[in-house]
Amino acid sequence: MTDGRLQSVTFDKAIALFRQGQFAQAQGLFVKAAAGPILDMGYAARAHARMCESRIGRAAPAAKTVEDHYNWGVALLNQGRFQEAEEHLHEAARVAPNADYIHYALALSRGLRGDMQRASESLQRAIEIQPKNRAQALSDPDFAGLVHQRPIAALLFSPREPET
Repeated sequence: MTDGRLQSVTFDKAIALFRQGQFAQAQGLFVKAAAGPILDMGYAARAHARMCESRIGRAAPAAKTVEDHYNWGVALLNQGRFQEAEEHLHEAARVAPNADYIHYALALSRGLRGDMQRASESLQRAIEIQPKNRAQALSDPDFAGLVHQRPIAALLFSPREPET
């Protein structure tokens, strides 16, 4: 691969990471791309590296309320930052243990991270609080990759007691 081609591939990977909000990883690739032979791309890479540095340096907003923790957790979840999302969602669930939507989001985060046992426990709690969460999980595109995973599948597809 030529130096120019390598620079272009590196820059493209960095842009993809930048768009996903993974600024630390993107910054390292932008720095590498800035050293390449294509001057315009090097200039753009340096500018993007500075943007990454700025975004990395920003402190996360201070979450004070249950809703702050929940909203920040969902935002992090949407960025694929599952561990950080779980921290905020866990704090929200600690303060509001009967908020089904928090347990539901926590189940999703844990499942996407691959912790199916804890995801199932969180989803079970969400369903206990609000039985409609069972149907929601089955039709939710975010849960599509999780509904057939054990033990989530057992929870969602197991025979239920008749509702009275």
